[in-house]
Amino acid sequence: MSETKIDKFLIDFDKKSLEGYSVYDAFNSTFLKQIGKLEIKLINVIITQAFKRIPFNIRGLFGVKKSINPKALGLILKAKLKFSKTEAEVISLYQLILSQKNKEFKNLSWGYNWDYYTLRGGTFPKGFPNAIVTYFIGDALIDYYKKYPSEELKVNLLSIRDYFLEDINQTERLGGICFSYSSVDNKEIYNASALISRYLYRLDKIFTTNDRAIIIKSTNYLKNVQNDDGSWYYGNAVNQRWVDSFHTEYLLEFFECLDNAFIEEMDLTKLLSSAQDYYLKEFYFDKVCNYYPKKKYPINVHSIASRIIYLSKHKKLNEAKEIIDWSFNYLYNTKNHSFYFEKNKYYTNRNLYHRWNQSWMYLALSSYKNVSIDED
Repeated sequence: MSETKIDKFLIDFDKKSLEGYSVYDAFNSTFLKQIGKLEIKLINVIITQAFKRIPFNIRGLFGVKKSINPKALGLILKAKLKFSKTEAEVISLYQLILSQKNKEFKNLSWGYNWDYYTLRGGTFPKGFPNAIVTYFIGDALIDYYKKYPSEELKVNLLSIRDYFLEDINQTERLGGICFSYSSVDNKEIYNASALISRYLYRLDKIFTTNDRAIIIKSTNYLKNVQNDDGSWYYGNAVNQRWVDSFHTEYLLEFFECLDNAFIEEMDLTKLLSSAQDYYLKEFYFDKVCNYYPKKKYPINVHSIASRIIYLSKHKKLNEAKEIIDWSFNYLYNTKNHSFYFEKNKYYTNRNLYHRWNQSWMYLALSSYKNVSIDED
């Protein structure tokens, strides 16, 4: 039954527009944008969080229009590449991604399609590039190159590399370096640094970019900030010391992509084993993936998607299917063929976000289907 629902969701998603609402897009409202220009950070954060937490969509009331989220395009491209048989099937999406690049930076990079306000992270204007959006696009483009190589794509991949190495700030500490979130902050965000490191590592395997020394430094930093129980905080600042499921999975994405020789050289076997045990045990609660350790709620669709991707990669299909079934039962709108944002103890946040909900689940269910086909 779940396979039929998966197919219906994937088929319906392919027919829909690539425009949609986002969790943090409140200031795409012309009215609210004027308030944002006052630059009262606390008020801007409160407005952003209110739009996120109200369990139904109020964006239309404030004139927030649907728009294209560049990060969503990266997730969708990565999913489509799993099943494409010719480049013609994905080249238009690739070209759309390039059209969404930041026009001010020399090196290829992308940002979010809204003004971003947060107390614990960074504050960035619409379109300003950052490590996370650029990584998820770059990661998909590496997959693209491996399937449909070209000189143009090689140039673009190396330009993304230059953005990470030339534009993103770095902090030297604890015998290593931590990549920052952007070119205008020095925040030590562990998962962002891990994703940049993963990109550099993957690219070096293809083009021999000679980035091994800096990858070793970034690995050493992440090794030294791992907690004793195998987890990592979100970041180094006092107000960033929380642990959640999908950022933990991001870190695992990096360490699990390393080859055995690198793991042995850096003495990472224990680190990797403890991180895997932590993720698998602490983020599994009543047949679903929880957001925070030792708490059932909230159950967020992004956490679920990341878990499905991880389990599918490790061919734990029965466990993945269990979570997929739960998601269709409790977080799915059968009329719109779309997933809700989050289930809490007493209510469900029914916002239908394009990137956070649908694009992540599109990649997750594509990953599951791709592996299950191979297993049959």
